[in-house]
Amino acid sequence: MTPLVSVILPNYNHSKFLIDRINSILNQSYSNIEVIILDDKSTDDSLNTINLFSNNPKVKGIITNDINSGSTFKQWLKGIDKCSGDFIWIAESDDAAEEDFLQTMIQKMLNHENVVLGYCGSKIIDENGKRTNYLNYTSLPNIAQDQRFSSEFVLKGGEFIQELLLAENNIPNASAVLFRKSALRNNYINSILDFKLYGDWYFWILLAQKGDVYFTPALMNNFRIHENTVRKQKSKQLATFFENINLYIYLINFYPDKKRILSDRLIFKYCNYFRKEVSLNEAIRIHLKLWKIDRHYAYKFIKSIILK
Repeated sequence: MTPLVSVILPNYNHSKFLIDRINSILNQSYSNIEVIILDDKSTDDSLNTINLFSNNPKVKGIITNDINSGSTFKQWLKGIDKCSGDFIWIAESDDAAEEDFLQTMIQKMLNHENVVLGYCGSKIIDENGKRTNYLNYTSLPNIAQDQRFSSEFVLKGGEFIQELLLAENNIPNASAVLFRKSALRNNYINSILDFKLYGDWYFWILLAQKGDVYFTPALMNNFRIHENTVRKQKSKQLATFFENINLYIYLINFYPDKKRILSDRLIFKYCNYFRKEVSLNEAIRIHLKLWKIDRHYAYKFIKSIILK
């Protein structure tokens, strides 16, 4: 029997991209899908655009909020709660996909029954849909020399987390991911709500703890970068560093033997990206959080402030 794929489309103020996005879902060569569209109280014309598809037989439901939730991850969980499929695809509303994305990913994951999460390579497009680049996973920090990303691979989830996912979120776009719904059982996924920026990173770790991870460099996802994209906003916010600390506190509970490595990475990120823009009060907040991880590294952080 052909597995059902539940497609969750969370939207907020992406009216200008919605026609292309929804069509890229409905026109997938893999046809056994249900689409759940969520609108988080958009202030643009999104709802009118979404309603154009309300009678499509593949659209299972349209869920609208009376008040903006303020959280992408609340929308994720609300959509997941409505899913009936064996597989779930969270299709971000400003991205797009090649027609063979689902067909290719489903086939690969069915061939590897222990794979709970699969993802593909991504082309980067601008707000007009023009390709500008592609996501080169080997250029991400700490895995620059890793040749695995030049070809498809399957890794045990624990290996994937400890060798790759602890270093950086090298699954930077949810639209490139397909995962098994069964991997969500007893997985405390509500804890992603503790994060406003890094909930996706934590979510991938929770999933990878349940089985194997598949990657293909095939460029089947179109990741749109524009001025209002979350990725753009993240790079400008010191809040990302505080969330990174909170994430590492979670991870140390899972991987206590990685405490020193994780602490080292925090110090590296602070010294290379944030030190010049941190006030004394913010530095004290960081120090107190690092103290929870490792006193040695809390002292090391204070030293980095003195050398500022």
